Amino acid sequence: MSARLIRSLFLFALVFVAAATMPISGAATDVSADVFAGLRWRNIGPFHGGRIASVTGAIGQPGVFYVGTPAGGIWKTTSAGVTWYPIFDQITQVDGIGAIQVAPSDPNIIYAGSGDSVQGSSGDGMYKSSDAGKTWTHVGLEETTKINKIVVDPKDPNLVVASTQGDAQHNGQGIYRSTDGGKT
Repeated sequence: MSARLIRSLFLFALVFVAAATMPISGAATDVSADVFAGLRWRNIGPFHGGRIASVTGAIGQPGVFYVGTPAGGIWKTTSAGVTWYPIFDQITQVDGIGAIQVAPSDPNIIYAGSGDSVQGSSGDGMYKSSDAGKTWTHVGLEETTKINKIVVDPKDPNLVVASTQGDAQHNGQGIYRSTDGGKT
């Protein structure tokens, strides 16, 4: 990522936060349109993935992000969104991802919850990668149909909490906690 792009993104974030936190009163100072003049919106992907249900980044790895899509699996970028590539295509029984989370203490460990809570297809539980998304292993929660939130302990990548849904045939709804990286 170029230094110019990084500065532009930083300026955009700074201006956005400043504008969003300005008081809404007669005493508020207007932001000049010149501040936004150099900013241009552009689509940086992922393409053909549809709506994004979840997004996460890898701490200590600038430019590395993962997105879970309701009808397109998981996509990864190592270029801060310039290019994206699918990393979940080897899992053919699931196409919808409702939640994804990189372990804050180990960027190689990623948890993905299948099924989309909004309108996507049902899933078959939780998946885990221990090699930054190169390979995936099904680690349980088969009785869930949709996993909509995953939280990983900041210091222990094996301590995971997931919010899930079930349906008429699956009684997997609830909050689940694993202390062994999804083994139980």
